Amino acid sequence: MSTLIPPQPIRYKQFISIIAAQFVVFVPHVFHLPVLFSVLSFITLSGLWLMARRRKIFNPQPPKYYQYIVVAIGLSIILVTYHTIVGVEAGVAFLALCLLGKLLELKQRRDSYIVLTLSLFVVASLFLFEQSIFNAVMAMLAILAVFYALLQQNINPDLLYHHSAQLKAHVPEAMSPSGGLWKPLLRLFLQAIPLLIVLFIFFPRIPPLWSVPVNQSQGKTGMSDQMSPGNIASLSQSTALAFRVLDKQNNLAKDLPPRSALYWRGLVLSQFDGVTWSALKDYRADNPVWAGMQYQPEWFRQTFVGKVNAGFEYQVLLEPTQQQWLFALDVPYSRMRGVALTREYNLKSARDVYQQLSYDALQINDLQRDTELPEWLKQANLRLPPNSNPRTRQVAQQVFNQLGRNPERYANYWLNWIRRENFVYTLEPPVLSGHRIDQFLFESRRGFCEHYSSAYTFLMRAAGIPARVVVGYQGGQLSPDRQSWEVRQLDAHAWVEIWLAGRGWVRVDPTAAVAPERVEKGMSNFMQDNQQVFGEGAFNRLRSSQFQFLGRARVWADYASYVWQRDVVGFDQSQQQGLLQRLFGIKSMYAQVAWMVGAFISLLAIIVGLMWWRRRKVWHPLDAPLQQLSRKLSKDKDSKENLARGEAEGVVNWLQRLAAYPAYEKSALALMQLYQKARYAPLQDEDAQLKIIQQMKKLVSSWPNRRE
Repeated sequence: MSTLIPPQPIRYKQFISIIAAQFVVFVPHVFHLPVLFSVLSFITLSGLWLMARRRKIFNPQPPKYYQYIVVAIGLSIILVTYHTIVGVEAGVAFLALCLLGKLLELKQRRDSYIVLTLSLFVVASLFLFEQSIFNAVMAMLAILAVFYALLQQNINPDLLYHHSAQLKAHVPEAMSPSGGLWKPLLRLFLQAIPLLIVLFIFFPRIPPLWSVPVNQSQGKTGMSDQMSPGNIASLSQSTALAFRVLDKQNNLAKDLPPRSALYWRGLVLSQFDGVTWSALKDYRADNPVWAGMQYQPEWFRQTFVGKVNAGFEYQVLLEPTQQQWLFALDVPYSRMRGVALTREYNLKSARDVYQQLSYDALQINDLQRDTELPEWLKQANLRLPPNSNPRTRQVAQQVFNQLGRNPERYANYWLNWIRRENFVYTLEPPVLSGHRIDQFLFESRRGFCEHYSSAYTFLMRAAGIPARVVVGYQGGQLSPDRQSWEVRQLDAHAWVEIWLAGRGWVRVDPTAAVAPERVEKGMSNFMQDNQQVFGEGAFNRLRSSQFQFLGRARVWADYASYVWQRDVVGFDQSQQQGLLQRLFGIKSMYAQVAWMVGAFISLLAIIVGLMWWRRRKVWHPLDAPLQQLSRKLSKDKDSKENLARGEAEGVVNWLQRLAAYPAYEKSALALMQLYQKARYAPLQDEDAQLKIIQQMKKLVSSWPNRRE
């Protein structure tokens, strides 16, 4: 059975383009696939590349057992990492392994089609992990590389060896392996943009029938459920976005509280082992109230019922934390289903946050919490490790007695003491050991917010005042469009809550005593104005400069990501209906489909019109009089033959055909002579060519009207 084009081996340049495309395909998957699998992939691709480059031929033809070894190693990595080949991560890794295996048996051109088609599926699988703008850009680059390789397989004069030499000679140089393929490739992509826009705007958004389980094996980022010296300091050197705040009333500048009051509460830490603070391991400390449920525990009724003074209402877009707790302004509350308020006045989600989460929150103003403190909670917030930090204990008791055992005077005393004793707020505190709080308060006096909050809480408990550490974020900054408030990891903070009779839990921030600018200006501005927070020396000054530059770059990158998520990824059914109704007055699905079909027909008409215009377009000044003559002859009603120039007819052949008629012979031969002279004979200057064009136009205008 004969075929139009017989089976073809893959040429060297075709193979190189395929391997280059695979590098671009695999690069964005490095962030999601196991490290060993990524190493295996790039070793395999590099080996094929080097073998082909060394031999300058396509087929390095690795032994068959190479394929078996690569597949066996890759499958082992997948099974050891995921214990299955089912699921998003394992499934994508297995798909990538199939692509690697097929690459090792490339022989015919049809194999290249399979490989490149499979590559597009691997590219699409990137969006199963995250629909970020970074993934979109990387996917677009990968698709360009794959289509470039596809063009290499198809547009190649060598594939036409079974045709005549004349046909081979007419293949455009720009579409040959030695020519540039990027121009036609980019033209194809530009032609697809109008179709993409029409589909994005008009194609009905149908809610998903099921959800894809997201990746749950990535390392946790952001705030931890424990606090020890150095934890928050290291976090505060990251400019990564923690969450974004939107005003429900669209008046952020007016409704947002002052920066110094922006304490974004996350988690309460009540247990202390001498080094690390952690959350209380007691079910009574949780006892949540879920929005939308009628159950209200006693603590909630005593605190909230009839006493709520609603304040700032806002929406939070939280980045993935892989934890349950949420962040909100003191004192928080949420009416959103799936969000609960715990006994320690924190918000938490019904499940861990593995992808960006949007939730509504409300700040309650002037609310007294736990004016009557249960005994179990009081003891939990007085407990200290036995025999730890004896000097701090002794001094605390002495000061408390000297102040008449007045808790408020005692709390203010230590804030004033921190202000006047030359404490330093720094990201690079000295390493402490043993009785760490003793060393910090009476020796080093250099630390970050976790040092101050830990020491202050210890001082309160040592005097018999219930106290606890609260971790979260403080401050933030306005986004570039001034429509949202950005809170970053560098805004991570720890402060203290002490319990006072008749007032309940009261927030105290000892960090504000040593570095008030940190609270009033925000951490980002504080770091820019106070480079000593990074430490001393030239290296730390360089770190400060780099931090400021990278911080500004990160702000704009996160803003671009936010706009992408809001306007592209988040363009759901409700937003689409709102846009279509606002722009076109579309209110029904039928009208939406009709508009989409109409847009397609309009696009098709535009494309056909452009193609027609391109065919009649004058590509050379000499073509203008010839086209004029062709139109003139096409209107000759007395002629039974078509004297106009054919679509694929050459100029010389056409004029020779006209010269066969006696009435046209003289004019046609003269016109042909002028055309050949202007087109092929060397001319001295442009004026000579313009003169010939004028002569041609004169011949055409005086062309005989009838045939003899």
